Amino acid sequence: MNEYQTAWRARNIDRVREQGRKTAAKRKDGMAVYRHLRRASGQLNKGDVGRLHALQKGCCAICRDQLNGAWEIDHVQPIKKGGKTLFTNLQLLCRTCNRSKGARDPIEHMQRVGFLL
Repeated sequence: MNEYQTAWRARNIDRVREQGRKTAAKRKDGMAVYRHLRRASGQLNKGDVGRLHALQKGCCAICRDQLNGAWEIDHVQPIKKGGKTLFTNLQLLCRTCNRSKGARDPIEHMQRVGFLL
C-alpha cells in the first residue's frame, strides 16, 4: 500500500499540493491555537486578564508604561522552559517588551535590559 501511495503522489503532485494549500488555509487559526495549547499546560480563566490588569494598575510589568488596551499576555517562566499557563505565571506586557523578552528566563531578560545587575 505504501508503494502505491508514493507512486500516486508522484504522479499527482499538483493535486497533492492544492489539497495541502486548501487544508492549511482552512486550519490556519485553529492550528496555531492547537500548537500553543499542546505545548502549554494549565488554564487561563476569562477573569484572569482583568485581575492581572488591576494588579498591574494598567501598566506593563517591565517598562511600567500604560497599556491603554494594547497588551499581550506573557508567561513569566516561558513555556519553552517548563512554565505553565497559571495565573501566578502570567503578566501583561506591551508589545515591545513582550517581543524583546521572547522565551528568555525573566532574570536573564531583566539583566539584559539593565534592570538587574
